[in-house]
Amino acid sequence: MAASTYVAFGLNLPNIGQQQSLIVPDGIPNLVGLALGFGGATSDMQTVLKLLLVAVIAVSTIWTWRTRRWRVGCGWVTLALVLTLTWTLPWYIAWLLPFAALARSRVLRVAVALLAVYTYLVFMPYSSEVLGFLHVNPANTNLARQEQTYMNSLLF
Repeated sequence: MAASTYVAFGLNLPNIGQQQSLIVPDGIPNLVGLALGFGGATSDMQTVLKLLLVAVIAVSTIWTWRTRRWRVGCGWVTLALVLTLTWTLPWYIAWLLPFAALARSRVLRVAVALLAVYTYLVFMPYSSEVLGFLHVNPANTNLARQEQTYMNSLLF
């Protein structure tokens, strides 16, 4: 098993530390960072995202304690977590689905559905061509080029 792991990954074993530093160019944090003038999901933008996530967790905890509607609170916290991650994959939506299905919050369901549609559109095979047609290219920034170099160092 160790030999097959070495053949598959080399000396760069996948871990949380490496994944935490990766950025999806079309991800919401990177696009928001570009729109706000941070230059993408830079370290400053990631600090803002972490503070935002902590604030959502605090507000949701207090709201859940007062209303006893824990499914809705968990849904909003999980949605905030997925929205603030700089490295996301389409299956992360599965974290949200149980809370959105069981919660009695139409707003949460609509937010999860919109995130699912956005994730589908971003990860479809030809999304970069569609964004290029719209003259939006988040993969053509300095941060994206640094990210691609870092990713290549991990993979090869």
